[in-house]
Amino acid sequence: MPCCRLNNFSDLDFSGVAWNHPHIIMYDYTKRTDLMRRFLRRQNERAGDWPGNYHLCFSRSESNWRDCLEVLAAGGNVAVVFRRLPSVPAAWEGFPVVDGTANDLRFLDGRGKVVALEASREARRDRSGFVVDL
Repeated sequence: MPCCRLNNFSDLDFSGVAWNHPHIIMYDYTKRTDLMRRFLRRQNERAGDWPGNYHLCFSRSESNWRDCLEVLAAGGNVAVVFRRLPSVPAAWEGFPVVDGTANDLRFLDGRGKVVALEASREARRDRSGFVVDL
């Protein structure tokens, strides 16, 4: 089955596109709690307001850790950017970790996981709190 990531430089709601193309797996990262809550409701309750072929992974920022905990508790995944990843830890902040650098297919990660991503060269200098030190 083909798959595609829709939001490469945006954070738009593409659920309508997914409804119209059920034969394609679609996935995105998002910092939008409204979208993530709708996605999680569909996952947990099989609610009909979210297409079954559109998967989201929540993105941690320097200021949304409380939202990240809510997502993880509900079985969603959260992408976390680490400054350097000499190896991917088995757990972080009490949650199991998957290696997000191996591929970009977030819909294969399972549920309730931290997705470990490594900061790019420029992002390694970030001091805002977005990039995490292990």
